Amino acid sequence: MKKSFFALVVTVVVIGSALAWVLFNRLDFRAPEVKVTPQVSALGARTVLHLAVTDKGSGIAAVEVAVKQGDRQSVPLKVEYPVRGLRQGTGVSRQDFEVVIEPRRLGLAQGPAEVDIQVRDASWWPAFAGNTTAIRQPVQVDWRPPVVQVLTSTLNLNRGGAGFVIYKIEEDGTNSGVRVGDRFFPGFPCSLGKGLYCAYLAWPADMETPPGNLMVVARDAAGNEGRAGLFYHLREKAFRDDKLELSEQFLTNTVAKLLPAAAAGTSPVNRFLEVNRVMREANHKVIREVCSRSNPNQLWKGPFMRLRDTAPMAAFGDRRTYLYNGQDIDRQTHLGVDLASTAGAPVGAANSGQVAYADELGIYGNCIIIDHGQGIFSLYGHLSSIECTVGQRVNQNQIIGRTGSTGLAGGDHLHFSILVSGTFVNPIEWWDSHWIKDNVELKYAQAKEALAPPPPPPGPGKAPSPDTVIR
Repeated sequence: MKKSFFALVVTVVVIGSALAWVLFNRLDFRAPEVKVTPQVSALGARTVLHLAVTDKGSGIAAVEVAVKQGDRQSVPLKVEYPVRGLRQGTGVSRQDFEVVIEPRRLGLAQGPAEVDIQVRDASWWPAFAGNTTAIRQPVQVDWRPPVVQVLTSTLNLNRGGAGFVIYKIEEDGTNSGVRVGDRFFPGFPCSLGKGLYCAYLAWPADMETPPGNLMVVARDAAGNEGRAGLFYHLREKAFRDDKLELSEQFLTNTVAKLLPAAAAGTSPVNRFLEVNRVMREANHKVIREVCSRSNPNQLWKGPFMRLRDTAPMAAFGDRRTYLYNGQDIDRQTHLGVDLASTAGAPVGAANSGQVAYADELGIYGNCIIIDHGQGIFSLYGHLSSIECTVGQRVNQNQIIGRTGSTGLAGGDHLHFSILVSGTFVNPIEWWDSHWIKDNVELKYAQAKEALAPPPPPPGPGKAPSPDTVIR
């Protein structure tokens, strides 16, 4: 009797423990977690949603994504997972999905709709139905790409040079610009009117092969991309080859100052390579970051000013070969113009704008960058002093600093650069009033002509007499 009772107790305990263990796993009160990226407010011609679904309890049982519009419902994703056992549920604790929504293929019309995401787990709660996470996102179906119309004529673009284009977009809320090969140059609202944009672009001097196409691109909130090709003529430009012999004094003094924390025993040549390669790239990363934020308005006017009474020391695009003891140790492209004057000569702003950077910058030493608006920047390097502050508005020829030999400089001079949305271009173009007239001012005139309303049709005239009719 006692043995039977004991066996009964053991059986009840075992069954109760098993049931408790099953209930602990299957009676899950936590709803699945769902992360959706990106957060969209519009569905374009092809929208891709990424779903990260997690359920650490009973496991994911079902995932459904539906797009609802009026009485129509389309389901681009529906997945169900079978229960593997009483205790473990489905065993699917994490799953990622890529949901492609193509409204036109789903038969959706332009206009409002709703994306409905339902995720259910394998819990016995509530009433064996499972916990459910529901996300409902109102969206606007828009599968028509923006219409882009170019209003300016053929671009004449030099290697290392800049260009300018004005275009019209028949849709609000677009991001637009010009694509040159793998480079993108953003557009800015144009002063000529609503829906009009302008963009400065460049053919980078270091682009190995000429760009295969130039086009204006515009992307709306739904991700639709409209394009318009540009007519252009590319002009190759030969840059100089220059050899620079590095002296012991330059390596031990100038370079050492730029790397004061270099490891003991590092050779002068390795220190120079660290500066000329690694530091140079880090400095250019800072420059690109500064140039990624530009005033949307044109702040400059007329040709840019060149430092007066100077002799050019190095030109833009010079292919420099650095020699040590007659051996080739490095090569870099010079991305500005070096101008020599008297030591500590005053440096004026090349054109009106706003100071975007005024600090020490590695190989450029004391450096100033001025934002002239709409992606145009000027850079002043190797200064002995900085006489302006970030955010300050400056006028053309206003003194902003003085020439010097800071950074990777062998003597007192000004390193001057022009950049278009972070890409270095030839400053000579911007000093030339004829270039400004032909490549900027003329483009505005062409756009105004393209936008002008057509002339009215001639009014009714006097009918010709029979004698004047030519038969």
